Amino acid sequence: MVFSEVGEVYSRKLASFVEKRLKSERTASVSMPFVTTVEKETYLLNICATSDSDMD
Repeated sequence: MVFSEVGEVYSRKLASFVEKRLKSERTASVSMPFVTTVEKETYLLNICATSDSDMD
């Protein structure tokens, strides 16, 4: 990937920020979205239904 000069600076600063943040957090405190099995199945069914209707 090719970034502009500003993009390169931004990506380095973002990586630095994330590294510092992860060092200060423990695994238990890192916020990750919790998705239930039902939500996953509903999401996948919607994708399949959309894909099937696109083929008509």
